[in-house]
Amino acid sequence: MKYWINTKGNDKLIAIDEEVIYNHNPSKSRLLEFEYELKKGIIPQRLTGTRIGYIKKIIANDSSNIIKIYHGEKNETEIDAQEHKLAIINYLKENDKRKPTYSEYPEKWYSAITKPMIALGVIILLASSIYDIAYHMELGYEYEAEGFGGLFLVAAEFLGTLGAIAVGAILSLIPLWFAWRNYRLKRVIYELDFLKSV
Repeated sequence: MKYWINTKGNDKLIAIDEEVIYNHNPSKSRLLEFEYELKKGIIPQRLTGTRIGYIKKIIANDSSNIIKIYHGEKNETEIDAQEHKLAIINYLKENDKRKPTYSEYPEKWYSAITKPMIALGVIILLASSIYDIAYHMELGYEYEAEGFGGLFLVAAEFLGTLGAIAVGAILSLIPLWFAWRNYRLKRVIYELDFLKSV
């Protein structure tokens, strides 16, 4: 059995025995009580966690403190491991019962740019909608809208067609920059596959 204490994050206490991965965010006083029991080799009864026997895969990466545990049918549990992430991964690699297969590889390029590209698509959609409204307003069309639709009218009236193009182009540079950065700095993925255990 081994445990780790975090001074920050959402999981102040992480413990692993032969059967379960425990994660908990107790108060400072409760954390001291739990640590006292753990030092004696006792898992506190209030701790709950994920049974190792149900785990299919564990994934982490070098740019985040989060360890994702995939277990059961379609369940996913996140552990905020903070600076102990690699120590926990290495400890789980040596699990005597399941003996998971460990692999370390760079993130696929399309995974690295997916979120920025989604953001770019949203920006283009919004900018084109505002441009279309502004264009027809300049032709003499009149619009009436309330709520969210009213915001489009205000933006179209304020920006005009050229303004909609300019703002859309400038905002598009932000996700494009993130996509380029993510592509160049692809994350390293750490994976423990319990289904391919040897």
